[in-house]
Amino acid sequence: GPGFTPPGGQHWAAGVDLSQLHDDIKYDDLDEKLKAHLKAIAGFMKRERKCHDDMRTLYSQLLSPDNATGHAALQRTIASLSDGGSGSVTSIDHDVRTLHERVTTMGHSIGALSRWVNDHRTNVVDVLAARGSDFWAHSRNASEGPSEFFSSTAERLPQGGG
Repeated sequence: GPGFTPPGGQHWAAGVDLSQLHDDIKYDDLDEKLKAHLKAIAGFMKRERKCHDDMRTLYSQLLSPDNATGHAALQRTIASLSDGGSGSVTSIDHDVRTLHERVTTMGHSIGALSRWVNDHRTNVVDVLAARGSDFWAHSRNASEGPSEFFSSTAERLPQGGG
């Protein structure tokens, strides 16, 4: 800031007759070099004061009730995501794994079904239509989802080529 003298540089008051200065001297009567220096100090202080004011404003915003509410909500969300309850990362991870397993199983079943259809030169629509009517006719299958339907269909297919 102002007043700093770089190493080997000229002091800010170099060449100024400081004996001329007294308590009642007016700014306009000062040496030009001193005026420039005081102006620099005033500018520096103004910027520093603005920084302080900005920091005070930001700090008061940080402590505001709205911000506290938002911060508390964020903390609750973070806590609930890591506490192991429903909706937590652990339970979501478990659900995703289960879903992935079911999709994989379903994929294998569809693969087996299509291989059987290819082996038997049969129309897949006919197989599904026949198996589908059987599927819907039995109440024991009421709880069966698509993946169970496909896997049980694949299991019941006659093995070997035709």
